[in-house]
Amino acid sequence: VDEKCPDMQQDWAIPPFFPSGEQRLFSLLPQKIQPPYRWLLIGCKRSGTAYHTDPGGTAAWNALFSGQKRWLIRPPSVKEPHGVYRYRNRSRRYLPSDPAKYFNEHHPFIQEGPDRPLSFTQFPGEIVFIPSHWWHMVINLTDDTVALTQNWANSENWECVAPEIARDEELREPMLEALVAHNK
Repeated sequence: VDEKCPDMQQDWAIPPFFPSGEQRLFSLLPQKIQPPYRWLLIGCKRSGTAYHTDPGGTAAWNALFSGQKRWLIRPPSVKEPHGVYRYRNRSRRYLPSDPAKYFNEHHPFIQEGPDRPLSFTQFPGEIVFIPSHWWHMVINLTDDTVALTQNWANSENWECVAPEIARDEELREPMLEALVAHNK
């Protein structure tokens, strides 16, 4: 969003209760190696995202401008939600990747109890917060769904992000150097 549509930044602001600018840990890195962190999401009815946890141990917010989104979220204590399995064990992708298929084939059969996700509908003007390592999936309920989402890392979720950075060969060294320089 920032690079491809810089003029759009005039039309919105990061909600004040979420980190922005230098409050974001990855902003310490040179721009060219910062991981992607903000997306404009435009979708039609029955599109969405499969169950996943956000990359790098990050937390996220999602602001809905138009349409409606149905969310399922689960705490990190759930290893993999019912009916979801890791694709080829090495990827961060999970199957089934089609949210509509999951809602039709798996969700109706999950009984009350610890495996039942928190389920709610997001409406225009509402912002959803997803903590680090929480499972979530979304299905768009309308044809005109437009949202902005942003992931972040800061001191509040450092214990979730640090192990992920340590495993990332491309980010580990630059992040360590950036943190040392920032704390001088």
